[in-house]
Amino acid sequence: MIFPIVPHLLLVIVGLTLLANICLFVYRITLHPYSKYPGPFVAKLTNLYAAYHAWKGDLHLDMWRCHEKYGPYVRYGPNELIVNTASGLKDIYSHGKKFKKSTKYSAMVHRATNTLTEVDKKKHGKKRRLISQAFSDSALKSYESVVLTHVKQLCSELINTEGEPVAGGVWAPAKNMSRWCDYLTFDVMTNVVFGVNWSALKDSKYRYIPDSIEKSNVRIGTLIEYPGMKGWKIIDKLFFQKAIQARDVFIKFVNEILREAMRVTKKSGKGAFALLTTAKDPETGEPLNIKELGGESATLVVAGTDTTSTALAASLFYLCHYPESHKRVTEEVRSAFDEAMRLSPSAPGALWREAEDEGIMVDDEYIPKGMDVATCVYSLHHNPECYPEPFSFRPERWLINDPSSAPYRGVVSPHAAFTPFSIGSRSCIGKGLAYVELTLTLAYILWSFDFEITKGAHGHIGGGLPAAEYGRHRVDEFQIILVIGAHMTHFHAKSQSGLSSSTRPSVGSGADHSGDQPGNGTTLVSNRYNSLESHDETSPLLDFSLVSSESSSTVPVAPSLSQWRRIGVITLCAIATLILDFGVTVIAAPKVRMFESIICSNYYRRLDDSGLPSTLYERDGISEDQCKIQPVQSALARIIGWQVLFDGIPAILLAIPYGAFSDSRGRKPVVVCCFLGLTLSTAWIFFICWANLPLELTWFSSVFQLIGGGAIVGSAIMETIITDVVSDEQRSIIFFILQATLLCSDILAPPLSSILMTKNVWIPCILGILIQLSGNESGISKNEPSIVIQFKTNLASIFRNRKITSLVISLSVLTIGNESIDFLLQYVSKRYDWSIATAAMLLSLRATVEAILLLTILPVLMLVLSRTGMPTMSRDLLVVRTSCILIVLGFVTLAVSSHATPAIIGLVVYTCGTGFQAALMSLLASLWKSQNMNNLGSMYSAVAMIMASGQAIAGPFLSQTFTWGLQLGGLWIGLPFFTSACICALVGSFLWMFSIPEGLAVAE
Repeated sequence: MIFPIVPHLLLVIVGLTLLANICLFVYRITLHPYSKYPGPFVAKLTNLYAAYHAWKGDLHLDMWRCHEKYGPYVRYGPNELIVNTASGLKDIYSHGKKFKKSTKYSAMVHRATNTLTEVDKKKHGKKRRLISQAFSDSALKSYESVVLTHVKQLCSELINTEGEPVAGGVWAPAKNMSRWCDYLTFDVMTNVVFGVNWSALKDSKYRYIPDSIEKSNVRIGTLIEYPGMKGWKIIDKLFFQKAIQARDVFIKFVNEILREAMRVTKKSGKGAFALLTTAKDPETGEPLNIKELGGESATLVVAGTDTTSTALAASLFYLCHYPESHKRVTEEVRSAFDEAMRLSPSAPGALWREAEDEGIMVDDEYIPKGMDVATCVYSLHHNPECYPEPFSFRPERWLINDPSSAPYRGVVSPHAAFTPFSIGSRSCIGKGLAYVELTLTLAYILWSFDFEITKGAHGHIGGGLPAAEYGRHRVDEFQIILVIGAHMTHFHAKSQSGLSSSTRPSVGSGADHSGDQPGNGTTLVSNRYNSLESHDETSPLLDFSLVSSESSSTVPVAPSLSQWRRIGVITLCAIATLILDFGVTVIAAPKVRMFESIICSNYYRRLDDSGLPSTLYERDGISEDQCKIQPVQSALARIIGWQVLFDGIPAILLAIPYGAFSDSRGRKPVVVCCFLGLTLSTAWIFFICWANLPLELTWFSSVFQLIGGGAIVGSAIMETIITDVVSDEQRSIIFFILQATLLCSDILAPPLSSILMTKNVWIPCILGILIQLSGNESGISKNEPSIVIQFKTNLASIFRNRKITSLVISLSVLTIGNESIDFLLQYVSKRYDWSIATAAMLLSLRATVEAILLLTILPVLMLVLSRTGMPTMSRDLLVVRTSCILIVLGFVTLAVSSHATPAIIGLVVYTCGTGFQAALMSLLASLWKSQNMNNLGSMYSAVAMIMASGQAIAGPFLSQTFTWGLQLGGLWIGLPFFTSACICALVGSFLWMFSIPEGLAVAE
């Protein structure tokens, strides 16, 4: 039996891998701690969404668009949340907060970690203490003369034409100021840090380095958003071939500059690099090793070149586009590049942080341990609550002495949300040098030259285009391309007295080399975003916005809803359940017949020694009568019995978590998952049959039911929805009616299935799957955190109350007994020599009797008892007790009947007792509410889990009793029904001794 399975193992592995991913996606959408936050649907499933926008270069713009659409809290990845408030910025990045650098940045590590990529706080502290010695106040003062020398060189180059300076007052030709800003910052960093003057401003030999940084960091920016791509050579070859080449060029340059710096340091002993090679940690006394020196050197080149170049280029761009600000800024230089860095931050993306402990709050939002959270710098810098007219260049906003003056009245201080260099312990270590460089450069250019936008087509380069995508449509906004350390767009300008300038926007970095104004301004706690313009995938189908409650209960109370609204909820539940049940019922008989046919053909094929063609034993070549022999029927009972066991496992594992989720996030997602899981499970079974694979593989269909928990969980959620919207007085009657509605499928599906089976057994199978796929969604949306807490609390509540525990166990044991009805088709077909198609008609008879019982007899009985003054719980208990007696009588009659007629009578008697489950669930709900517990989804799902446990035990156990009965023959063929009668009699005797708690058994 093993060898025929081997060729199909690959198919099974692929299927299970696909299933695992489906389960993962369903978890991320429904049960994940971040599932309550809105965001792009694809981003909820995979980090590939963020990686795509990083590769495209518009990650910062997409984050900003998401905040505009969804509000200040956006889920931007399976484990990522971005926050767009000034208070959130402080909560995440400030000193002492329990967040560490996200492991995403491990994608940037090459050989050794550095201050930018180190995740461990202690190791980062050591590195930062060492590096900061090269950027102390005294060190910065010693660098000013070096910076000023290069600034003068830049100004000299700007007014040169073919090596000769233009005459004073004459406009020089336009130049690409983005590149010239790169050359300036490159020269400053190499000279200040490494003591080497490569003179990119004068010599073109090393001008390729900024371009290499730009190209290589396209790959790094993408890997930060999706670290799983690192190491896949096929991805590098397809998407990052140029980036890999540029990275190799840059690494070669870093090695070269390190060798040169070591040589210069030995001679002069001056400069930042000299300090780094001799610096020791004040606490541990340890220096940097050679690998750490290399890593820090590469970071200083990239970060030091990019941030300052971007801010300077953006400053010149906006000063050209805003002449009034240009005039005023001449009086106050600092406000100009602060505003430029606000509008065009060099690190515009999200600087991810990972929660180190449980229970960390950001803006009163709970962040679980291990989850990532961040603010998008670009979005925060363009938040109108912090910066009125956020896309306008207003340097004067930094000079406001009176915050109450218009238009700044009622908004956050601009310093509170300003974070171009990040804040806290991970802020840019070289921001002091950046400010020195910016101040000297911009002040010298403003003092020396006049400049303006060049005329013609080049005058539009650098800004947006009206026809471009949303976010790049503003012609007066400096366009940045989000690639770490890179900037792309150009514009040209010319200056009077010989200056001609143009800038290129920097690509901001998802890297964390930015900083803040620590201690400045105030914080604002923003109101949480509560509504959207339109519904999205997180919107509830059944909106209970009309429900108002001052209590903390999350469960809608029936009187708060109008009668028509309650009817609508119940109708939707009935329709959804009916569709699903019809799809399951219409394939019940064909599935049994298909299993029987496969087992039968395999059985006769193994027995054949005649050498006849194997086609004689194909499924269609054997009559159904030939399949009623004991070996075939025993094998069939084994397949069905173990299938029942495996079908119960998903509910056992996931019933309570799904119930807790439905209480906190809404019923709708769970119902949708149930539909999806059951449909995929059914499709898997018929795929195995169609592919002629071993029937044991059908047991894997239960794995699909992990999506939603299976039919038992779906039924529990439907009962929860009904309990949400009806009163205790009406609940059991509504349960009866809902159960009766499902009988439409039991009445209509078997005859339809029987007719179609005479044509082809596959027709009703395909029809059943299509009907399941057409199922509607229904549910009630909630909004409450901490599923794990609810899970523990409600499970404990069930077992803490003895009355509830005893009823739940009774229901579970009754489930074991009732599972014998699953063998009805096989039992009748074998004992009375009926075909499966004919035996299936008994399902319609059973459904008809049950419909009469549930729609007329039981509701009328409940109303009559109500008028006598009997309390609701007493009425439910009476129905449960009576139903147990009828079930026992029905099973005994089925077991002992040697002819079909008394067996049919026994089936009718058994069916008259099927109201027990609805009445017992109603009784449980009353007891649950009497304990002031309102999380009904958790209660019903816990009951579903225990029922599933009973079902799992019942399947193999009753299958074995049926096999024993077949072996013994005669009256013993009904052994499963004898066994069930005994089990139900045991439960019935207990329920007759059960009493309602004192104080509850009073007239209503």
